[in-house]
Amino acid sequence: MKKKIKKKILLMIGSDLRNNYICSEIMKKYFIDGIVYQHRSKKTKQLPNSISKDEKKLFIRHFNERDTSEKKFFNKIKINFNNINKINVNEKDINSKLVEKFIKKIKPNIVIVYGVSFLKKNILKILPKNSINIHTGITPRFKGDACNFWAFYFLEPNNAGATIHFLTKKVDSGPIIFQVRPKLNMGDNMHDVTNKSLKIVAKKIVKLINILNKRKINGVLKQGGKTFYASNFKPYHLNIVYHYYKNKIVDLYLKKKINGKSQKLVRLI
Repeated sequence: MKKKIKKKILLMIGSDLRNNYICSEIMKKYFIDGIVYQHRSKKTKQLPNSISKDEKKLFIRHFNERDTSEKKFFNKIKINFNNINKINVNEKDINSKLVEKFIKKIKPNIVIVYGVSFLKKNILKILPKNSINIHTGITPRFKGDACNFWAFYFLEPNNAGATIHFLTKKVDSGPIIFQVRPKLNMGDNMHDVTNKSLKIVAKKIVKLINILNKRKINGVLKQGGKTFYASNFKPYHLNIVYHYYKNKIVDLYLKKKINGKSQKLVRLI
């Protein structure tokens, strides 16, 4: 049964299956006062110009494997958006006046953000202090875009996972509330590691909403690491994962053929 809490909840969620999973888990437990739902275009339709045939195949393979993994972990979800105060936007409209007006109308006390484009100052300044971001990556080591890919690229599958942190102006740099590094199993690829993390994150974000309804929580601020942008990723980077290491980076780590120091995680909930 859904719980109606004292504080108003707004979700700002992307349309990928993993985003829908987090959204559905929150909606099972709580009455949601508003949803900003951002349509995310398929990556396989965004092939860069002037790439080789081999790179094109790798690009398509990479994102097809992501879709396959998401279906394996999350395919049974169904979300009923009936009677939900919801607006649909595209990537270019996430910082629009329409979204501003919607947020001001809802007047949320708790905001959960996962899978939307970078939020600009005009949106950030009207969000409450209890605005929480779900980041698929372990901060501060990996911030920004496609962070679990970069963890694998740098042969650190042990530093792939997810972070729940307060939303701030600086991308993925807010005080950390909870981080997860899932158990690695032979045969896991980077997408499986991400999706395992999100299974745990979903439970923690539901718990966090209940905590924020009752009391204040302070995150842990950590400095350092690197921020990756979408422009940093090039199809040729996929050669390292798929050709040179045969997409067996987790296996190699478990066999202790590659090593790397694991970042200490924050776990406040």
